[in-house]
Amino acid sequence: MECFRIQVIFAQKNYKSYQISEEEIQEISDDLFSMLEWGEAELFLFGELIYFLPETLVFEFSKELIKRTKFYRKIPENKTQVTLVIRDCTNYFIEKSQVEQAEILLNSYEKLIESPIVDVYSRKEYLFVEGNYQFLIGNIEKGNQIFENLAIMYEKLGYDNAASYMREKRHK
Repeated sequence: MECFRIQVIFAQKNYKSYQISEEEIQEISDDLFSMLEWGEAELFLFGELIYFLPETLVFEFSKELIKRTKFYRKIPENKTQVTLVIRDCTNYFIEKSQVEQAEILLNSYEKLIESPIVDVYSRKEYLFVEGNYQFLIGNIEKGNQIFENLAIMYEKLGYDNAASYMREKRHK
């Protein structure tokens, strides 16, 4: 499986000599789906495979991952990785204009970052994804407000380039 992980990374970096075959994708998908509990390696692998798998598999794996979050909450590093993978899956469905899947995952993503401890990074990342989702469903005003709020936050923290980027994300 280590060789396959390297192939995925090279394929993502657009190294032309590394291709991932349908058979390899099917094999790794079967392996991931058959595991009752994913560890760090499986979380990483799924996160790397998102853009290579069919949409239906990405959604099914995401739902399974969310169902198993009680197990992952025991280990903070795994919870962080689960949160990042669900963030990426949500973005994937937003990019694909799949409203229903994006909404389900966005709601799950929000629940994953609920915590009595303030986690500014996760909250900021969630707002970015939520802003893109609002644009997807046609709620331009709400999406623009989210990105404006993010821009103001970045300005107050002294990150002018990030603030400019957030303002560029707004729709006219």
